[in-house]
Amino acid sequence: MRFKFSWAIIFIIFLLNARLSYAANTDSFGFWNQDVAQGNFGFVNKDKPELKKLRWWVEGQMRVFDQLDSISSGLARAAIGYAITPKITMWGGYTWNPNRLKNKPDTDEHDVFPAVTYVTDTGFGTFTARTMFEGRMLSTAGNGYSGTSFRYRQLFRFVHPLKFEPRLSLVAWDEVFTNMNETQWAAQGFDQNRGFVGVGWNFTKNLHTDFGYMNWRLHNAAPNSPDYNRNMLTVNFLLNY
Repeated sequence: MRFKFSWAIIFIIFLLNARLSYAANTDSFGFWNQDVAQGNFGFVNKDKPELKKLRWWVEGQMRVFDQLDSISSGLARAAIGYAITPKITMWGGYTWNPNRLKNKPDTDEHDVFPAVTYVTDTGFGTFTARTMFEGRMLSTAGNGYSGTSFRYRQLFRFVHPLKFEPRLSLVAWDEVFTNMNETQWAAQGFDQNRGFVGVGWNFTKNLHTDFGYMNWRLHNAAPNSPDYNRNMLTVNFLLNY
């Protein structure tokens, strides 16, 4: 019963993402890699257990589009958090997102954000929810900064370990992005959606990897133009101390 229920959750996430991508017929392909490390500051002084509530998060991403012959976009993120309960952590951090797309001007996006994560064991898998609010500043080569965009992000993630091999798991997640204001470079309203379905593998209790398919829909603000739809082969690594 638990196995069937977990499949139902993954199937629902897949259908929701497919529905969001239905109107997007400008397809492209690419590769996405995300590497995340998280831990706490308990190592600073083992005699002060309260330091374990103070947490850190560092992350790097690499994105390759279309011809797959060069890195198109990257991301570096760092944050400090505080675990207010064993399941809920508050975060504050900074993200740098450089974009080097062919036939487009180079851009560098600088974001600051608060976020909150909720992680719980449901009995048939691990459920994660993350809410993030970003203040985004975009610098375009030769033009400087062009206004601050505020964006809301909501992520839901589910991991179901398989009974016959507990190190192997089914993984599904979906994250929707909504711009909260209008700027020269970001239209108010729906911005993008990312949905992933794949498998996971625990190398150790601290090191996990996901491998699978991500559908990435991006809103095209040009009048009467279809949204962009990117089909991404995705490999993620998570190191949790």
